[in-house]
Amino acid sequence: MPAHPIDRIEKLVRRAAAPVAADPMQYAYEAGYDAAINGASASNCHYAIFCSPDRTREWERGNAAGKRAQKEPPCLPPAA
Repeated sequence: MPAHPIDRIEKLVRRAAAPVAADPMQYAYEAGYDAAINGASASNCHYAIFCSPDRTREWERGNAAGKRAQKEPPCLPPAA
């Protein structure tokens, strides 16, 4: 027997809301950082991250930080 349409809608809503953590601003920053370091993915570029200008700004801030981190040379101990 096929699933009831309401069940499918509830499943879609749960899946869409899943990427947003308890602190959506922190999640947006971390997702932007992850996108810069590891490339775009369904979780770090999910549309729910960009549902407000504030979250979009945080994602962009995290993305910029990730790009800067890639350009910086690694911290190595001084040569003995």
